[in-house]
Amino acid sequence: MLGAGGAMACLIAGTAVGAYLSQRRQARWTLLCAQADVLGGMRLLLNQERMGMADLLRACAAYAPPGECGAQLRKRYALCAQTLMQEPLLGVPGAYERALALTPIPGEGMEERAALSALFDQLDMGTASMREQAVVSCLHRLKPLTERAQQRAQTGNGLFVRLGMLLGLMAGIALW
Repeated sequence: MLGAGGAMACLIAGTAVGAYLSQRRQARWTLLCAQADVLGGMRLLLNQERMGMADLLRACAAYAPPGECGAQLRKRYALCAQTLMQEPLLGVPGAYERALALTPIPGEGMEERAALSALFDQLDMGTASMREQAVVSCLHRLKPLTERAQQRAQTGNGLFVRLGMLLGLMAGIALW
């Protein structure tokens, strides 16, 4: 019915779908790694310097790695700092929740959102050492999530692309 061109289009479409699904699995791992970099920077800043929370969040944005995930995290932390400066009565948790709502990141799971929300709840009170301990605790909560996401990304990447290609090939043959 469609001929060789239609079969080739089906093959390309199936491969593209497989690559998209593979990329979605990779996105969570990349995001968790980027988040760990930012939290590591936050820990260093809390340990070495004494600054206000808005300045701390703005400085933490600089620890985000290059790339799309890093840019999205930089935007989220910068927006959180800006919200905290403009509306200090919201507090750190309120500013983070607003930034979270305004900057959704693809691939972000509910588990890491819960861990980060708990962290930002704790950043609003206590001494610098208590805040640093909260960051360490959050990093420990994110570590198994990162390892699981890495394992899923590495085992599923090639499989999705091959399955998409196979599905496209089958559809192309059926419609030929």
